[in-house]
Amino acid sequence: MTVAKKNIVFLCPSAAKKGESNLSCKIARYFEQIGLGSIGSLQTLSTQHSLLPEQQQRLIFINDCKSGCVNVLTHGFEKNNFIVLDIYNDKHSEAVDIEKYVHNRLIPQVREKWNLDLE
Repeated sequence: MTVAKKNIVFLCPSAAKKGESNLSCKIARYFEQIGLGSIGSLQTLSTQHSLLPEQQQRLIFINDCKSGCVNVLTHGFEKNNFIVLDIYNDKHSEAVDIEKYVHNRLIPQVREKWNLDLE
């Protein structure tokens, strides 16, 4: 699966600090592995802010906390340029199959939002 205009995946800064054991990091890494995007940094986000909306890459924000700090990261972007995937209710579940989770929850949202054929 490859997409001409790659997506950038952003995590809550505290989730990124927790590393690979965190569900949001596992989801973002799998998304990278299957070629649908790359994990962005705050510098990447700043670069996207400096571009015109039509020049920005598609952005996927993964929210895994109650505080919704990811909503602050989306501020200033047009709604059609990003998706917020809320995984808060699933983050403590030991039974999450990352591959199924991405294919059943994230990819359908990407397809619907940006009318993409990913397979």
